[in-house]
Amino acid sequence: ALDWISRERRIKIARYRRSEDGKRSLIAELLMRRAAALRLSVKPGQLTFDHNPYGRPYLANVRHFKFSVSHSGEFVVIAVGRRPIGVDVERVGRCELAVATRFFSPAEADYIRSLPESEQARTFTTFWTLKESYTKAEGKGLLIPFPSFGFQLRPDIRLVGGRAKRSYSFETIALGDYCLSICHSEPGAEIVLRTMAEE
Repeated sequence: ALDWISRERRIKIARYRRSEDGKRSLIAELLMRRAAALRLSVKPGQLTFDHNPYGRPYLANVRHFKFSVSHSGEFVVIAVGRRPIGVDVERVGRCELAVATRFFSPAEADYIRSLPESEQARTFTTFWTLKESYTKAEGKGLLIPFPSFGFQLRPDIRLVGGRAKRSYSFETIALGDYCLSICHSEPGAEIVLRTMAEE
């Protein structure tokens, strides 16, 4: 499968200490190529990837195909659309209140503390994946400081603060012990979740 991916990705994979991380990175590019090839009616090997100044990958010479990838544990996910999009998946672990205090907005950290202990870990992960998905959609990743913006979860997910380039919609999906969040800027878009087993 390494023959199907870019030289840059092969170099990146070789640097991983754990083979599982390399496999997830390999699958991520294969998914990107497959999704783009299907949408653009080209062969996967004909696609050329480039990176913006912040390191975010994109398809060279293609305007209306945007994608975002994430991998964690059992999952490798890709989100695709015609406009900027971001996706993040993380396993729900322990709730680290000290991390929330440092990296979340004060309102987010206070909200987590107000919840019963049984709900804190999933809410912490929900905030984290929403933040990751937003910074990916903006194309700057972690260069946007996490405490500089926040999210309101109820009644609807809403971005609070920050300097977004466009209007975004957000969705979160529970995948067993994992949380998946998507940030997109396509009005009226319907999120369709597919697994490889369904292809």
